[in-house]
Amino acid sequence: MIARAAAHNPHIQCLSFSGCALSPKCVIDLIQALKEGPEHSIQFLDLARNYMDSHCVDEIINLLADPDNLIQRIDLDSLSSYCCLTASDICRLYHSCFVAHRLFAEI
Repeated sequence: MIARAAAHNPHIQCLSFSGCALSPKCVIDLIQALKEGPEHSIQFLDLARNYMDSHCVDEIINLLADPDNLIQRIDLDSLSSYCCLTASDICRLYHSCFVAHRLFAEI
């Protein structure tokens, strides 16, 4: 999978899956690959216009909470039209990104 390869590549700084219509399982696999690949240098992750659920939110929050994580920006634009997220899920994402000092596009 591309995510696993990117997670072990120290030269990639931007990874965009914008508009790929990734399923929640694919999003979770991607996030887990990034957590398992400590050699990655990805600073920008674009997940805009993909399908997510509350499990994806949990994985993103865990990734952002990791002090060894290098990602500085996550783009989650258009979550409301592509995802099965509750208002609570969206608030948790905003809060986690604020606490972790990560910026992301407006939902």
